[in-house]
Amino acid sequence: MLILLSPAKIQRFDQPKAGLTYSQATFLSEAGKLVEALRKYSVEELADILRVNHQTARLNTDRLFNWQADHNLQNSRQALLVFNGEVFRGLNAANFQAADFDYAQNHLRILSGLYGVLRPLDLMQPYRIDLIDQIKTETGNQKLYDFWREKITQNILESAQNAGNSVLNLLSGEYFKAFDKKKLKLPIIDIEFLESKNGNYKPIVVYTKKARGLLARYVICNRIEKTEEVQSFSDEGYCFNPRLSSESKFVFTR
Repeated sequence: MLILLSPAKIQRFDQPKAGLTYSQATFLSEAGKLVEALRKYSVEELADILRVNHQTARLNTDRLFNWQADHNLQNSRQALLVFNGEVFRGLNAANFQAADFDYAQNHLRILSGLYGVLRPLDLMQPYRIDLIDQIKTETGNQKLYDFWREKITQNILESAQNAGNSVLNLLSGEYFKAFDKKKLKLPIIDIEFLESKNGNYKPIVVYTKKARGLLARYVICNRIEKTEEVQSFSDEGYCFNPRLSSESKFVFTR
């Protein structure tokens, strides 16, 4: 089973985890081309593209200037330890054992506006760009969806074929649009987390994000291979709700 996660805007670049190996991103060359294209924009133009204020745009202009094609442990960190949003706090990879990282390397992919697809141990440098953003590339103005879709689709297909021929979708709606589902021709299990309130079940975004990370951790640490075994997840009060679920969508409630 291949787990798909969205990236987080919050990133931290602490000291590397002792003894942890690393790998190079599959599409590092393409990332370099995007960086070169982004370097041509002024701070004000970058603020419009990223939909951020001047201060954040200035920070990311500096990041682009300092970005280097040669990724090593002096200027980069492993992706799974860099992202620090709610999803990754739930995943808590800092407490993984070596065997967990090995399993995650083969069964987890993080989609990225800059790197396309990242494996957990792929090195990355600080960036801020999303798939919905549009920049001027060698082929003209295009959204990063269009820049990446074919490459991401093929990468997910190959990765899933090596990880059990099924996909566990823990992506946000924005990143679920990043690849062509029809071309995958693989079972995709969507996941929804709902909270009980006044007799009704509703999604609450901050809880959903953390729960995605908790579920990814559960699958990785327990070496879950069969999709039906995902239904056994029960961390932090969640339980599988068969009444609200279907063959292709698993709903967990609490």
